[in-house]
Amino acid sequence: MIDVSRDCQGTESRVLSKRRCGVKLKVIPFALSSGILAGIVLLALTLLSHATGVGGHMILMSNFCPGYSVSAGGSLLGLIYGFVYGFIGAAVFASLYNSFGKFSR
Repeated sequence: MIDVSRDCQGTESRVLSKRRCGVKLKVIPFALSSGILAGIVLLALTLLSHATGVGGHMILMSNFCPGYSVSAGGSLLGLIYGFVYGFIGAAVFASLYNSFGKFSR
């Protein structure tokens, strides 16, 4: 079916099939927001686990994060570790997503 649709630049063109335009991720903003989110989540979970005494499995994080403990001080260290791990993981993900995506130029 031939239809008139808008291409990635917003101009109308006749195409034989609908064309999808990929969205490139901006690596640094995506990594920063993911790092901040991961850090805050780890901070909150550590404080919650420390306050309620539930979640004894949180101590296993010390295997990946030297110095981490389920305490108020450990929650601040968890904030830093969460940010670093979230930032690196999201940066790798966004880079791979951008390199394997099909984007119109």
